[in-house]
Amino acid sequence: MSTARWCRGERLNDADLAHWLGVSRTPVREALARLEKPGLVQTKPGPYTMVSPLDVQTARAAQLVTAAMHELAVRQAVPNLSADEIEAMRAANARFAAALQADDVDAAIASDDEFHGVAVTASANSALRSVLEQFTPVL
Repeated sequence: MSTARWCRGERLNDADLAHWLGVSRTPVREALARLEKPGLVQTKPGPYTMVSPLDVQTARAAQLVTAAMHELAVRQAVPNLSADEIEAMRAANARFAAALQADDVDAAIASDDEFHGVAVTASANSALRSVLEQFTPVL
């Protein structure tokens, strides 16, 4: 299945999304509710959900917060990283470089997430993970 990309202001119908994803409407509604918290969608009870317009100031603030959290994750993780975790980071970095070379945005994002995920997991900091879960979707 291809990755969906929606444009700002586009209306999303939960029934159409549920059909496209092959799930019931309940998880779709739950996911849309989670996307509404950081302001990624705007819901109108009943008729539709709309992709929120880009708020540059909010996106910049989210980028600064997530960068600081990833820096903290690395500082906390380094003393705990195993050889296997370091190798996992190297492999993710190699996939990232290959994805950039191939202009494969989805693969680049996935490998970048894998790379940073190693440090976030190794940091064992649940507060850090919570902040990232809150602000990363904005990016």
